[in-house]
Amino acid sequence: MSKQADDLNQKLKMIDKFSSFNPGDSSEFFTTFGEEAKDLACEFQTLLSYMKPKRI
Repeated sequence: MSKQADDLNQKLKMIDKFSSFNPGDSSEFFTTFGEEAKDLACEFQTLLSYMKPKRI
């Protein structure tokens, strides 16, 4: 699970880096990375489903 979290974090950092290079062209950014963002959301949801809340 830690590997999945690291992979997800790397992808998010790459998208963040790209978006900072193109601050004025958000429409192209979202068109280009729409599918990637959708995949990341699914991966994140899957990752969260493996996490169980700790009881106090």
